[in-house]
Amino acid sequence: MQPNVFLNFAQSSSTNTWLNKTIYENFKGIEDGYVTSILNFDIYVSANVKPFAVNEGEADAFNVYPTYIFRKGAYGTTSLKDLQLIYKPYGSGGTGDPLDQRSSIGWKAYFGCAVLNPFFLVRIETRATTDYQWQKTIGE
Repeated sequence: MQPNVFLNFAQSSSTNTWLNKTIYENFKGIEDGYVTSILNFDIYVSANVKPFAVNEGEADAFNVYPTYIFRKGAYGTTSLKDLQLIYKPYGSGGTGDPLDQRSSIGWKAYFGCAVLNPFFLVRIETRATTDYQWQKTIGE
């Protein structure tokens, strides 16, 4: 859930008291983006969920925020396989590094994921009353 959408959800008079009670009763500890669990759903907030503009360039333009719901069993992943650590010492660059000033280290592995049941994935699109910019991405 995008922070602007969660802010509206939390400030709503119909959910505010109930949400505050739920957050404190279901507190599991600090986790990245975790807010609470409601009706067997864990709610995570992330500024990485990017809105998209509707009627861009017009006077009545606004942002639409997607919220994603994943049910258990919606997707599957594999573990990292054939992990390889690659180290190139100083001077291994040949003519590209004539003064032996560069070395490098990196890794590569195989990883896979697949949608197992598309009916367990839902995307909800909503507007928010505020379009606060929570973070800027690199290069913007």
